[in-house]
Amino acid sequence: MEQAISTNIRPLMQQTLRPGCEEDTGPHGLAGICNISDLNYKEPMLVNSVNAVGTKLKVAMVMERFDTIGADLVALCANDIAARGAEPLFVMANFSAPKLDAQQAYLVNQGLAEACTEAGCALLGSKTAEMPGIFSASGFDVTGFALGITELSKPLPHPDRMCSGDVILGLASSGLHSNGFSLLRSLAEAAGIKYRAAAPFDPTRTFGEVLLTPSRIYSKAVVALARTGKLKGAAPITSGGFRRGIPRILPQELKAQLNAEKWDLPAVFRWIAWKFGISCHEMVATFNCGIGMALIVAAEDVAEALETLRGHNEEPLVIGQLAARGESEEHIVVEGAESCWLTMQELGVSMPFAHVLSSLQDKHILTRTRICVVGADASMTPLRGLLEAQEVAAFPAEVVAVVGHSKDSKLVREAQTAGISAICVAKDTNFVERLEAELEKSRAELVVALNDVDVTTFGDDFCSRWEGKLLVVRASLTRRLVGTEPAAAALEQGVCITGCTVYQHVAGTASSPIVTQESTQVAPDDTPSSLYKRIVTECEAKAVPEAVRLIVSGKWKRQREVGRVAPDAKAAAAPPRSSPSAPQCMDGDAARYDKRGVSADKGDVHAAIKNMDKGL
Repeated sequence: MEQAISTNIRPLMQQTLRPGCEEDTGPHGLAGICNISDLNYKEPMLVNSVNAVGTKLKVAMVMERFDTIGADLVALCANDIAARGAEPLFVMANFSAPKLDAQQAYLVNQGLAEACTEAGCALLGSKTAEMPGIFSASGFDVTGFALGITELSKPLPHPDRMCSGDVILGLASSGLHSNGFSLLRSLAEAAGIKYRAAAPFDPTRTFGEVLLTPSRIYSKAVVALARTGKLKGAAPITSGGFRRGIPRILPQELKAQLNAEKWDLPAVFRWIAWKFGISCHEMVATFNCGIGMALIVAAEDVAEALETLRGHNEEPLVIGQLAARGESEEHIVVEGAESCWLTMQELGVSMPFAHVLSSLQDKHILTRTRICVVGADASMTPLRGLLEAQEVAAFPAEVVAVVGHSKDSKLVREAQTAGISAICVAKDTNFVERLEAELEKSRAELVVALNDVDVTTFGDDFCSRWEGKLLVVRASLTRRLVGTEPAAAALEQGVCITGCTVYQHVAGTASSPIVTQESTQVAPDDTPSSLYKRIVTECEAKAVPEAVRLIVSGKWKRQREVGRVAPDAKAAAAPPRSSPSAPQCMDGDAARYDKRGVSADKGDVHAAIKNMDKGL
């Protein structure tokens, strides 16, 4: 597979070759060659950068779109090199996955090659590695190394030349680029926002498409300005936003004063701030807020710098200036953000930040549903997922109490660490009576029973009183098995996927309604403990908060009412079905589908199996 991928991507690499760079034409393709003596530098100095795209990859996996990731990787490397005033020479990348997919690898490398052409550098090497057991079933990673060159006497920045009154120019970003995704993904998932749904701020695109907008590459424009001798410093706005990006190139005695009125905050950032209650201060410390590269020039050189940048298809903006900094002052100040970023003109509605929003909202609307989590003594729990979800302002519930069997259990220890009331009730005591007392004391409104709890022991009276308010978690895609047994059962049965189920318990019935499910692919080297750990930490950590959100918000109830059809109506609408005279014997694909729980006569089974194998 690796040889086939290498053969497929070689034409892409050849299209990017530039003076000084040669591909390795040997049979093994060990390394590319770069002869810097061909580049006419008097005293050449090499500049390198190593980067990875990060958790933006998770969005690409869900969206099954891999052609933009390469551009993000090249942008990270090339922009870092250009910020030192150096010309990017070449990029080398490594693509690794649990099982190599030729099409996926080709799309990633296609994005790499196109971005290298835009940056003016060569894709001199691209390796692949199959690494089973390291990633999730559908996961992969791509990392890159880039090398640039400049004159020994001219590397940026030049903090000794910077002074108060110097002007800060900004080059627009295309969106989030590759930063802030760990925060944004957790916030979006806790709020139930789907990547494949229309973006709330742009109904013409899906939310995932907006997030996957490729990063902009500024290398040609920045290097051109550096060669004029007018550029004193350049800062890519990446990890840490403005608060980390610009100060790292400034001398201690200077600060950056940015004027938020000088550029428009893109809709995606306005929406993030409003939806998740993020203050302006946190926004500029996390995201690029619409500016992907900041450049520092002398006030008298602004006109020439603007002309140079426009000559390379940039639309630079004057966004601020340098000023003297006191000993206790911050290195960067963004003035006017609270006033000019408060409304989303694109939607024509007011979107205040957290401190404004909180003063306008009805306090009763902000009241959260109180949850009691009940468990026994399992070694792993999804409690952390619930606690992380409730940190998001939009999440409608909070954990107020935990009931377990032992003070040494994982559940009780996690609760105590988080400052949550936790009581221990031994198995041989009147557990239900003590549970009822704790529910009354904590004023709990929703009970979540974890994997290791058998809710049938609660009794029909308890379950009837809490009907509609009792969620049960099971570490399988059925409701029946308790504890770690489902993981062992999945391995014994040889299934391809397993996962978790969260359902509303209804006393006296074996068909309690399922609220949410999450799946994971079973790896060849899984053990019962490793599989159970993945089910809890990956599946239940997502499914439990989502189930709570659906129940508390009433969305799940409304969805059930819309989808509910009277039995007579179903019978009338159902097409006539032939009755076979004898049970059918299945083999081949039909047998494989049946093993996975998919009926071979229901729709597009190929798509169903494809989605199952990808863990969707």
